[in-house]
Amino acid sequence: MTAAVDDLLIAAAAGGLPGSLREFPELPLPAPQALDVVREAELLGIAGFMLAAVTSGGLALPPVAVEALDEAQLRESTTRLYLEQELVSVSGLLDEADIETRVLGGCAVAHLDYRDPDVRALTRLDLLVHPRTLGRAAEVLRRRGWRTPRTQDGPTDDGVALIGPSGPRLVLHEDIGGALGVSVDPRDLWADGESLSLSGRKLKALGSEQRLLHASMLAMRHDDARSLAPQRDLVEMVLFGQWRRAHLMELAASWNAQGTLAGAIRATWQRLAIADVTALSVWAESYRADVGKSARRPAGDGRDQTERHRAWSRIRTRMARLS
Repeated sequence: MTAAVDDLLIAAAAGGLPGSLREFPELPLPAPQALDVVREAELLGIAGFMLAAVTSGGLALPPVAVEALDEAQLRESTTRLYLEQELVSVSGLLDEADIETRVLGGCAVAHLDYRDPDVRALTRLDLLVHPRTLGRAAEVLRRRGWRTPRTQDGPTDDGVALIGPSGPRLVLHEDIGGALGVSVDPRDLWADGESLSLSGRKLKALGSEQRLLHASMLAMRHDDARSLAPQRDLVEMVLFGQWRRAHLMELAASWNAQGTLAGAIRATWQRLAIADVTALSVWAESYRADVGKSARRPAGDGRDQTERHRAWSRIRTRMARLS
């Protein structure tokens, strides 16, 4: 992928965002190159964003590429509706088995954090379940025809990947951390919940602050191409979400995720050229000076001592297992 195509895809990922200064070429691309860009956008799940840029007049494409983009966005929409129906079915099966779930990833973000959920593509389903019910949840679905994929066609983030009878991909998660030095307290994941409605059925997602932190982890975890959709998610959340800053910062500190949150926001604001300055983006920039230093909280607030007690408790538990 050339630098020019890469720049155009980044601008497309920011398509429709009022806070982005990313610019498109003034003249339409040659048809062959434009078709390559459309195909790449569909692979990255950003065809909806690109079409928004074309519709708003920001991006000029030759007619053959606009037609291809319309078809790509239609496939995204069809896939999204199909996956949402599968999610309703799976959630019903797990509810009947008394297995509590939280919707993760693109589906929850699209319906709860985007101003226009139709621009957000879905490629798979992600559900959070309690660690103690993970095995039972997988077994419930296997009895209904879900199976382990023969090959791994994407990261599972330490979850259990399953393929449905008609082909949808689902990943069951027991955690959302496990990387980047982030340590998520499971109690925080289940303490809050926000409802979304699909086909008349109420499903629960993570709380808004937990979703924002999860999006920041995904934005930092993926490579350059695959991080575009999570980065767009992050902008939609930061600029238009209903999260509470005090609770967000408390969770980030508790999970040791301040560096991840700050790094994701800095990288996203720079890459998508977001001009809007928010209290959170200012904090993220100021956190740069703390990179590489301990994230230990100031003495006297009681939390350092709690963290030390937790660390010693984990060490004693490991030693007991070895003895």
